[in-house]
Amino acid sequence: MSPRPTAANELGRDQILEAARERFIEFGYRAVSMRALALSLGCSHGAIYYHFKDKAELYARVVEQDFDRLRDVLEQTIAGKTPCITLLHEVLTGYIKFGLDRPQSYEMMFMMNDPELDCNVAADQMRCFNRFSETVQVCIDRIGEEGNATAWMLFLGLHGFVSRHIAMKRAYADVLSSAEQYATFLLGGI
Repeated sequence: MSPRPTAANELGRDQILEAARERFIEFGYRAVSMRALALSLGCSHGAIYYHFKDKAELYARVVEQDFDRLRDVLEQTIAGKTPCITLLHEVLTGYIKFGLDRPQSYEMMFMMNDPELDCNVAADQMRCFNRFSETVQVCIDRIGEEGNATAWMLFLGLHGFVSRHIAMKRAYADVLSSAEQYATFLLGGI
């Protein structure tokens, strides 16, 4: 029997998550296998299954990190500021910047169409949207169903803008002026 690996040689969750992120971005969810991921990490696939139940859970944990980053962007944008349309404009452009600066993450978060993944990612999507919606409602001073509907329309508008520019392979710096104008346009309907 071979000795147990030392703690320094053990494969950690963060290593697996980073390698999985790279492979999901490069090959897509369907093309990544746990065995191929293990091979790229130089370990057995059992070492990955020790940390993650299956590929869907692994994917969900990768995407969860991205949702945490997006929530951090939102929280940093609103921290200590008085809710108003100007702040909401910053939130909208911050969202666009996040999506265009991290297009692969954005696609994994919002643009995958796979029933196997939906149940694992839906909760993070809702938590993120709910925080966005709360911010919108406070900034426009419309709490409740009407404010939530407005937040949903703003989100859909943002998603369309980000998705289109991701498809065109444009970074935030390339569309900065357009992003500012678009946020102003969206807020004009409020």
